[in-house]
Amino acid sequence: MSNEQPYISVIVPVYNVEKYVEQCLHSLLQQTLNNVELIVVIDGSTDNSEAIVRKLAGEPAIGNAFSDNELETSPCKKTAPLREKFANMTVIKTENHGLAAARNEGIRHASGEYVAFIDSDDWVETDMFEDMYGLAKTYDADIVACNFLFDCEDGPHDVQPGMQSKFITDMDDAIHDILLSRNMNNCAWNKLFRRSLFDNTAIRFTEGRYFEDLFPMLQWVSHSSRIYLTNKPYYHYRRIRNNSITGRFSRKHIGDYVYLVNVVHNWLISNDLLDKFRIEFSTCAFRIYNQLMFNVFFMNIKKRYPYYYHLTTALPVNRFFTRNTVLNTESNKFILISLLGQMNKCRAGRWISFCIMSFVCAILKKLRH
Repeated sequence: MSNEQPYISVIVPVYNVEKYVEQCLHSLLQQTLNNVELIVVIDGSTDNSEAIVRKLAGEPAIGNAFSDNELETSPCKKTAPLREKFANMTVIKTENHGLAAARNEGIRHASGEYVAFIDSDDWVETDMFEDMYGLAKTYDADIVACNFLFDCEDGPHDVQPGMQSKFITDMDDAIHDILLSRNMNNCAWNKLFRRSLFDNTAIRFTEGRYFEDLFPMLQWVSHSSRIYLTNKPYYHYRRIRNNSITGRFSRKHIGDYVYLVNVVHNWLISNDLLDKFRIEFSTCAFRIYNQLMFNVFFMNIKKRYPYYYHLTTALPVNRFFTRNTVLNTESNKFILISLLGQMNKCRAGRWISFCIMSFVCAILKKLRH
């Protein structure tokens, strides 16, 4: 391993992604930029993901490994030589504590000038880090973000619309973009971060909760002075795995989303930013509410009313947004804010609104099919 500081530390949390992890790591091991440090965190994975990772790393598998016959036919066997030209690869094994904890563990081991986070069921273009690191050095940027593609298993790629290449020196613009998920979206996986953002602050991903990107992104941006966005789509975001978070829904998802809205709201207040970003925050909170309501009525849930009750009591309409503070372009604005805001003030009204929503969504489901 070279004593020279790596240009980039790439952190890849791995949990039960044996179908996808080989493609992810293959795309990272073939990066055209030299001197990249790859940190793979095995987050208590119980399938063959660890065996695939360790095979690529040139290490013996531990725990749930391939048999000799399986290794002969494994897709990682043919890519094992890639490890020979990629000396800076570290495999860390931890108990299963979730994506945020795995990322934070990777940060503790990162030594690169910049840090990147790649999800192990996604993959990237081989020139991603060479081009983005070049932009980081050219603009002396604290954060560089790229566009991305949706990789659908049953359809074509779809470029994420609306992102524009631009150099940001006013962090209000970046906060605006993150809250509205425009240009600079609120995800960590399509970005490079200057490592000093981690070294000089205690800001980390919130462990034990879903939707761990938005709040730390706002904080890291507030500690930045220069950000560059490129509309070139280097990142391939895979959607949708059956066992991914987008394929499941529970009351914890509701609780974690409500937690997220509250901590962002409190952070804006504590930094005297709420008045400046009231429209953006209200629209962000409404989009979360809208998405949760969609999940309640369109995902495969046997008893919907307890979910509906939990959502409408934990995140009632008008607590964080009203019709006047949410952008007019938001779909379902009138129905959700006007109807539910008036009817959900008592138990009887909440039950009636639930029945109305159930009826409307049942019709929409039939129309979709």
